[in-house]
Amino acid sequence: MAMLEMRLRKAIKMMPEGDPDTPGAGAAGGLGFAILAMGGKLMRGVDIVAGDRISVLHPDLVITGEGRIDRQSAMGKVLSYFIEYHRTTSTPVIAIGGCVNADCTISTDSPASPEGNDLTAIIAADSYEPRDVHPITPEVAAWRIREAIVDRLKAYI
Repeated sequence: MAMLEMRLRKAIKMMPEGDPDTPGAGAAGGLGFAILAMGGKLMRGVDIVAGDRISVLHPDLVITGEGRIDRQSAMGKVLSYFIEYHRTTSTPVIAIGGCVNADCTISTDSPASPEGNDLTAIIAADSYEPRDVHPITPEVAAWRIREAIVDRLKAYI
C-alpha cells in the first residue's frame, strides 16, 4: 500500500490542475480527481437531479436508495442530501439499500434508534425472504424491495 500511495502522489504532481483534497475528488474511484486534473468542475449529482425541485414539490414522503448503505452514505453521497432534507423539513425519508452494512452510523427515527433523526427508515433489501436464492436474481431483488416498501409504507397509508 505504501508503494501504491507513493506512486499516486507522484502521479498527482504531474497533474497540477487537480487537487486530491478537493471534496468529491475521490468519487467513483478517483474519477472526480481526473475531471479536476483535466480542468473540469465538480458538481454534486443530486443538485443536478433534484436540486431545488424537491423543495418546490413538497413531497409527503421521499423514497431513495443506494446499492449499499454504509458509513460513507451520509458523507456527501446522494443519501446525505436527503438526510439533510429530512432534518430540515421533517418529511419522512425512507432509504432502501441492496444491503446495509452493520457498521452503518446513519440513524433512524424508529424506536430502536431514539438518539438520531437522520432518516425515517432504512430498508435492507437483502433482509427479506426468500433467502435461499443464490445468486439473487433481479426478480428476487425486486420482490424483496417491494415487500420492504409495503411493510414500511403501512404506517403512512
